[in-house]
Amino acid sequence: MEVTRKSEVREFKPASMRSEIPPNYFQVPCRDIAQVMPSASGNEYHIRDSRGREIPKLSRAVYGDFKGNGSDFLVFKKGSIYQICDSRGRSGVSKETLSCGEFRGISGQYVVFEKGNNLYTYDKSFRQVGNPQRKLS
Repeated sequence: MEVTRKSEVREFKPASMRSEIPPNYFQVPCRDIAQVMPSASGNEYHIRDSRGREIPKLSRAVYGDFKGNGSDFLVFKKGSIYQICDSRGRSGVSKETLSCGEFRGISGQYVVFEKGNNLYTYDKSFRQVGNPQRKLS
C-alpha cells in the first residue's frame, strides 16, 4: 500500500488584513449579582454586580416577572413557565409550573418550589437535588 501526501498551500495574510478580536470577546458574564431592580417604567430590570457595574438590562417582555436571584443566576416566571438564566440572560433552562410547583425562594445555589405539601429543591440547571421534603405547617 502506498501513501501519498498532497502538497499543502497556505495562504499568508498580512496583519492589516486579519480581523481583530472584539474587546469583549473573552469577557465572562458577571458571576456576582448584587442587586436587581426594575426600571422606573417597570419594563426592564437593572442588574448590578458587587463592584457596582451595571450589566445590560433584561426586558420584562422577554423574561417575565423577576422572582429572585442567587449569586450568579436569576429566576423569572413568564406565564406558567419558570426560567433560570445567568446575569446576561443566557444559558436559560425552563420548567413548567405544573411539574415543579410554585416558587418559594432561593437558598444559596438552590431554588425551592412547593408542590402539594412538599418542598422540592433544584439547582440552577433545574436538576432536582435530594428527595422532596414535607412542608412544616
